[in-house]
Amino acid sequence: MSKVLFSLVLLCATAAACGGDDETVTPAPDAGTTDTTPDTTPDAEGTGTPDTAPETDTEAPDDGSGGGGGEEVLLEQVSLEVFEVSCGGLACHTGGGVGGGLSLENDAELRDRLLEPSLGSLFPNVTPGDINASYLWHKCEGTHRSDEVGGTGARMPLGLAPLTDEQRSLLQNWIEGGAL
Repeated sequence: MSKVLFSLVLLCATAAACGGDDETVTPAPDAGTTDTTPDTTPDAEGTGTPDTAPETDTEAPDDGSGGGGGEEVLLEQVSLEVFEVSCGGLACHTGGGVGGGLSLENDAELRDRLLEPSLGSLFPNVTPGDINASYLWHKCEGTHRSDEVGGTGARMPLGLAPLTDEQRSLLQNWIEGGAL
């Protein structure tokens, strides 16, 4: 009986310490929950008005398509890590080559050339922000000959292994990020 009495006293003392029945006790959130209660910490004027400023996310969202998302990729990086390594094989698009009418030489006009209509496809070489409407992506994926894309020729890079996952991710992030 003394254990029951002790438990009742402890329960009453805890309730009194927490404000009793007059206030609602909010449990601390655990790692799996998100606290949605507005911050009522007093502001500079001491008014304690809720902080309702929206939070901003500085990273690009990952659309779940496997590109990794979240990092800004520039054309110079794509040119160095993808085009120069994979697209110059057999002198197709670098070193003076203009296979399919496209030179991937890293110069001031490279981005403009990539945004031009592709030869033999319904899509431009690159459509900023839209990987599915970018012929370059379809050529590297081997989906360029579908009726929807309307492309021709072989999968790129010709005569070499397909792009690595890292190269594909870099190219995808660059296109989806606006082809900067």
